[in-house]
Amino acid sequence: MKTETSSEIALKYKRKFPRIGHLPNSKGLTKDDRKNDIFCPSGPILMTEKMDGECTVIGYDYVHARSLDSDQSAKWRRDINYIARKLFCNIPPEMRIIGENLYACHSIRYSHVPLFQVFMITDKFGVLSWEETMEWCELLNLETVPVILNSAMPRGLPERVWKDAFNEEHHEGYVLRNADEFLEADWDENIAKYVRANHVQTDEHWTKKWEKNEVYVSGVDKWH
Repeated sequence: MKTETSSEIALKYKRKFPRIGHLPNSKGLTKDDRKNDIFCPSGPILMTEKMDGECTVIGYDYVHARSLDSDQSAKWRRDINYIARKLFCNIPPEMRIIGENLYACHSIRYSHVPLFQVFMITDKFGVLSWEETMEWCELLNLETVPVILNSAMPRGLPERVWKDAFNEEHHEGYVLRNADEFLEADWDENIAKYVRANHVQTDEHWTKKWEKNEVYVSGVDKWH
């Protein structure tokens, strides 16, 4: 029997990243978005900042934005491709590292932030716990999105924490997820987001007049 190559195994796990549904109280929820009414994780809830970047998936020998056929020659994807090439041989073929590419400014301008911030890692068993995610990020010298709160939270606390800690002019929103591992088949029960009102301030001509954030590439140079 022929043994599958690592590249063949990686292709089996390559897929479009699913959209995260809006919490019912999300001010940024529009008719084109998907509301999540069933978010009810069985494990502890993790609250992270929702960064205003481009969702990017890095696998064993591939990298793409949300769309599998995204044009990776775009200038704002140049450095994310550099990071991906450094990671290819350092992650298992069934693993996907998912994060925000913050190179280009969308609706929020960032200064002195890592170019790539990880918010999820998956393997053949599903979504890794946040503890495992941080362990892998430490191993690969990557940084995660900012953690706002990591504990079991009573009803209503996320919104209060958000209002107390953030100015909606400078922050897009937050993501709540099960801090434990979970199956992608149970996606909506375990992850949801809150987005500020009128968040999207770009139009269809965004790619013709985009500007660069002040970002830095962290860690990967240790493999030079």
